[in-house]
Amino acid sequence: MSADDKKASKLWNEDSAYIFTCYMEEEIKNLLEESDFESKFVNSWVEQIVDIAQQKLKAMKKPNYKYVTDVIILPRGSGYKKNTAFWWQPKTDKAITVKVDTEHLHCLLVAYCVQV
Repeated sequence: MSADDKKASKLWNEDSAYIFTCYMEEEIKNLLEESDFESKFVNSWVEQIVDIAQQKLKAMKKPNYKYVTDVIILPRGSGYKKNTAFWWQPKTDKAITVKVDTEHLHCLLVAYCVQV
């Protein structure tokens, strides 16, 4: 592995974002697929998704990164708008959006991967 390859493997790129996205889509579908929207379960679902996402982000072993995860779960058919703005380095930092729709729910996960 060349020095450039080693450096690239330590950063979030399209390949690593794709791996994370596919993993999280499957995990979220497994968690929510049979569920109807019930507000009493939303906090638990969000906590579980955040925990799974944080574990996977850390398992991908990108050194010197901090992670912020944001999860929104709404009944299917609900409208929503999400907007985020902050300062970061586009060459090293990454925002990964995972959208999952089940028969009854919309789930939006955004993982912010910020190199420190």
